[in-house]
Amino acid sequence: MKDLCKLCGKIAELRKSHIFPDFVIRWMKETGPGYLRFSENPNVRQQDGQIIPLLCDSCEQHFSKREEYFASTFFRPTLNGFFSRINYDERLAYFLVSICWRVLHVHLPKAKADTCGYLNLVEEAEFEWRKFLINFETPKISHLHLFILDTMNQNPPGTTYANFFATRGIAASLFKRGTRVYVVAKFARFLCAAILNPYDENTWKGTRINFGSGFLEPPQIIEDVAVGGWLVDRTREVDKMIESGFSQKQTKSIAKNIESKWEELEGSDFMKSIVADLSDHERVKENAKRVGRNDKCPCGSGLKFKKCHGR
Repeated sequence: MKDLCKLCGKIAELRKSHIFPDFVIRWMKETGPGYLRFSENPNVRQQDGQIIPLLCDSCEQHFSKREEYFASTFFRPTLNGFFSRINYDERLAYFLVSICWRVLHVHLPKAKADTCGYLNLVEEAEFEWRKFLINFETPKISHLHLFILDTMNQNPPGTTYANFFATRGIAASLFKRGTRVYVVAKFARFLCAAILNPYDENTWKGTRINFGSGFLEPPQIIEDVAVGGWLVDRTREVDKMIESGFSQKQTKSIAKNIESKWEELEGSDFMKSIVADLSDHERVKENAKRVGRNDKCPCGSGLKFKKCHGR
C-alpha cells in the first residue's frame, strides 16, 4: 500500500512496522509456550505483536540498525545474566525515541478524536521526535528513562501475577496523571518512559538516558506514583486475563501445551516468573490461615480475602 511515510513524509510503499521490535516478539515465543496472548482477546493465539503501516523501507532500515544495537548491548546480555553497569552511546536514545514515537502514533487518532486537553503537547512531542529521528536534532522534549525490572520477593498489594508481567509482559500507553503526560512502553524486563512536561526529577534515580554517551547501572529507583500505578493497573489486567479471561477450552489447551513443552520450559525465564508469583501466593495464603473470608486480605490490597488472594 502506497501512502505517506509518517517519518520522512515521502509517498512510498509502507512497511508493516512493529510497535515493539521483532527481536522482543521472537524472544517471548522462543522462551515461552511458542505463541502470544493479549488481554484484549485472550482466547486467540497470536503469532506476532502489533503492527501498523507506518514507515517506508528506508526509514524502517534506520530503525532496524538501532534495534540491533539495543538487542546486542542491552536486551540479550541483561536477559542472559544480570543487570550491571552498561555503557551506551547515542544509539540508545535513538532506539528509545523510535519506540516512544511509534507508541504516540498508535494513540494519536484516539487523542485527536477525544480532543484531549494535552493534544498540543503530544503533537509537539511527535514533531520534535520526528526531527531527531531524521536529522538527529536533540529534541526539546528530551526526558527519557529506561528502567530494568526483575522478579520481586513480594508482589504489590492486590496483584497475583506481578512477576509474570514485570519480566515478560508487553504494554504501551499515552496517559496523563495530574499535570504530567507520559509515554510508556514495557517489553520483557524493560520499561521505557518519556515524560513530556516538567516533573519531579528526584522521583527517577539511575534511569535518565542522555542523548549522547553515558552509562546505566543499578541501583535504579522509580518513586513516580503515576508510573507505579500504571504498572500495577497493567498487572491487574494480566491477573484478570489469567484468572477469568480464558474459556474452559483454552484453559485445557494451555495446560496441554505447557505439559508437552515441559522439558524446554523447566528452568526457563517463563517458568521462573510463574514460580516467583506462586511463591508469593503461598506466602499470602500462609499469612491468611487465621484470616476469615470476609476479613481484609493480608497482601495489603484493602479488599476482602475472598475477593483477593482467597479466590
